[in-house]
Amino acid sequence: MSRVLLVDDDANVRDALSAVLDGAGHDVTTARDGAEAVRLMPVAHPQVIVSDVMMPTMDGPDMVRTIRSMPAFQRVPVILMSALVTTPSVPVAAMLRKPFPPGKLLELLDRFDDMRKQVPHGEDESARSAGSCRAHIRRGIELADAQEKRVYRLQRLGFDTRLAEDLHNSLKGSVAALVQFRQTCECRGPIRW
Repeated sequence: MSRVLLVDDDANVRDALSAVLDGAGHDVTTARDGAEAVRLMPVAHPQVIVSDVMMPTMDGPDMVRTIRSMPAFQRVPVILMSALVTTPSVPVAAMLRKPFPPGKLLELLDRFDDMRKQVPHGEDESARSAGSCRAHIRRGIELADAQEKRVYRLQRLGFDTRLAEDLHNSLKGSVAALVQFRQTCECRGPIRW
């Protein structure tokens, strides 16, 4: 079974899908929007992301772009869901049109599980991921710094920067979570993702 990060701003959809996934044996972490999902990535370390397309603060495609910029999560399959959007604006593993039978989502997750099991013996998810924890922290700091500069430029031009500031705070939260994770795990030996 998979570690699934489920992202949807509709609490009813989120709760229903979470119950279905949990009932099928998946380990589910939920997020209300893309910004929260980005913050949770280093903690949840999902094997699959299931996300709505249209959400406040950060929509699904923007979340995918942000996650793809994080080296540890570049290969995590993403399934987008939408009642309106039929063609995703970012490359994803699958697109589901809402409403869909929960069995369809479970079939997709089973397929991803099967693909993961076909990885050669001895080569696990952490060994395939490039770089060390320090490299991920450095990259997170670079992304947060770049976003802070964008916020400053937008403020100087008189734009409403609330969403850009939320993303900046999410990036800072991700870095903090990585640092905490690294400190927690240092006693267990070198960390390779």
